Amino acid sequence: CGVPFYNAKCVTLEDLVGDSDNLDANFLEFIGAYSPSVQKILKDLKFREEVEFMIKKHILFEVVKAFSEVDFHPDTTSPIAMGYIFEEIIRTYKANAEAGDHYTPREVIKLCVELMMSDNTDTLLKGGRILRVYDGCCGTGGMLTTLKSVLTGDKEKGEGFGLSPDNIKLYGQEINPEAYAICCAEMLMLGENPTNIREGNTLTEDKFSGEKFDLLITNPPFGVEWKTDKPFVEKEMLDTLAEQQERYMDLAETLISLDKQMAETTATPAAKPVARMAAVRSAFSPPMATMGRELNFASSAQPSI
Repeated sequence: CGVPFYNAKCVTLEDLVGDSDNLDANFLEFIGAYSPSVQKILKDLKFREEVEFMIKKHILFEVVKAFSEVDFHPDTTSPIAMGYIFEEIIRTYKANAEAGDHYTPREVIKLCVELMMSDNTDTLLKGGRILRVYDGCCGTGGMLTTLKSVLTGDKEKGEGFGLSPDNIKLYGQEINPEAYAICCAEMLMLGENPTNIREGNTLTEDKFSGEKFDLLITNPPFGVEWKTDKPFVEKEMLDTLAEQQERYMDLAETLISLDKQMAETTATPAAKPVARMAAVRSAFSPPMATMGRELNFASSAQPSI
């Protein structure tokens, strides 16, 4: 059907509604004919169970009929508009979800992007450069897709930065299975790569470990407890501080060793190499001392959550 995903039946909702006597069975067959990428999303959303519930309550026909009467074709409804519609449905449906768990207003996201791109972005905005954008708490994907729409907006009209859509790659991770599935669905609808969205706890199971990104944007779910993740986060912090301290010490020792070698192979008076070595030690002492204080504080602190 000319889209990144497919349905083997390639029929429309109007076709299904037209055969109302067999709609229940035909609709189940219809959702079962989607490509594997969509099947995974439907499974995570427990969509089949929802359909079976509507069949049991004899309301499936009315729901499918209502959606069949709206023109969602890309020529009529832009991808951005589809994103708004999609997230509005989710926001309404999830009205009782934990605060901030699914939806960030587009106005807030645009402000974040404008602040992020307000300074020191000449290198990022060079023509032809591939930008990798990451959201570690991506929810349904609104921050990623809005950021991309701003970056690719018409620069002459003041609607964005005029970058090529092909040069912006979106990546995200989400812990909530439903929000993750919705985000994958939105990526598919907008022509993005849903495999760049990973499911899991960003604090304890980084799905992009070792990878680097050009832009980071996120709105962590406020009000959500993270007590069970606290030991892992604290250990990771201590390990990172210890590694940084070790690198400082190794670099200091290397520079001092090089300075000694220079003193032995040149006619420079002995006092000057000694002074240079003292300067090297002095230059590296504050960072190492600071790291030590941070390590001592981190090991004894008991922050409340």
